[in-house]
Amino acid sequence: TSSHLKILQVLDKAVYEFDGEKRKGVMKNKDLEKKLKLRPSTLNSALKVLKSKGMIEDKEENVKVIKNKQKNPDQKPFYKIEELKNQKLVEISELGKLQSKKASMKI
Repeated sequence: TSSHLKILQVLDKAVYEFDGEKRKGVMKNKDLEKKLKLRPSTLNSALKVLKSKGMIEDKEENVKVIKNKQKNPDQKPFYKIEELKNQKLVEISELGKLQSKKASMKI
């Protein structure tokens, strides 16, 4: 469907960066949700379909982020790696990339 294709096209261009490491074709599910303006349930059901067809892969269940832990303005800031338990990374597969490029050539 068109929503599946939009997901693939966004993932194909996505770059996820964490702690200096960049990964192409990877995005947090929450960022994908915001970018496409989809409800979580709508996105999750579309991702299930794409995963069953081998076009995407779920990566880590808990997304790691670096957070500034400064309690008050007088305190020296320090950073801590935290895991977000309600998020996961989604990665486009080679098949998904092919499908995305094939569809964009038709337009």
